[in-house]
Amino acid sequence: MSFCIVTGSASGNGFAIAKSLKNDNHKVLGVDINRPQESNFDRFILGDVTSKEIIIKTFNIILESGESEFYLINNAGITIPSFPQTEKDWDKTIEINLKAPFLWSNYFLENVINKKIKKGGIVFIGSLATKMGFPKNPSYQASKCGLVGLTQSYAYDLGKYGIRVNCISP
Repeated sequence: MSFCIVTGSASGNGFAIAKSLKNDNHKVLGVDINRPQESNFDRFILGDVTSKEIIIKTFNIILESGESEFYLINNAGITIPSFPQTEKDWDKTIEINLKAPFLWSNYFLENVINKKIKKGGIVFIGSLATKMGFPKNPSYQASKCGLVGLTQSYAYDLGKYGIRVNCISP
């Protein structure tokens, strides 16, 4: 059995991913700034996915679980369409959609290097925006294209440890 972290899991795609994983008998730890409508989780942490304290708390829980296989599903994301887009909206979108997955994945990588995680993988949730332009939303476009770059980089670095890294772009 594996333990899966799903960021942005209170609603939408993240909730559906968590529910599907739970139905397939995986342990699921959800993380979101909002509470889920129903509980499909073994654990749920209410908190901001950009918080390093939340990241550390989450990894401490899974590492203490006794499981041997861990997956990180970087799902949390926002979109703030506006034209012209403000710097504030750009910064918030990039922080949640690109910087947070980097922070979570980097902490996953550290635990692989330190041999605390020996089996598992990372999944980035991209978007159709990785292949085509979306109007009036440059920060969303840039952040989702950036996830493709993160995927390629982490796949290269973690592959030698047997850790798979993929990006799904629904």
